[in-house]
Amino acid sequence: REEIERQPPKAMTMGLGGQGAPVETERILVAGRPDLSKCDNSISTSKYTLYSFLPVAIREQFRRVANVYFLVIGGIMAVGYYTTAYDSAISPWTTLGPLALV
Repeated sequence: REEIERQPPKAMTMGLGGQGAPVETERILVAGRPDLSKCDNSISTSKYTLYSFLPVAIREQFRRVANVYFLVIGGIMAVGYYTTAYDSAISPWTTLGPLALV
């Protein structure tokens, strides 16, 4: 029987096929202390961010057909109220005001 020589484990390549990927030789993990240099494993379940709040909120509100209807009616009322095209009996803010609050 031949004896197999014990060699230390070779460095592992991380990534696809090892092409241009960093080589990890040794990694020591300590319980209770995260290794943030690799991956933070954070999970984000928030629907909004600081930059996406307004576009996402507007999209969610105008998914409903009733809100689109009131926006169109308020626009038609605004044209009649602020121009001489036709007369509008009431202010368009009676329709657009509650829509803005929603």
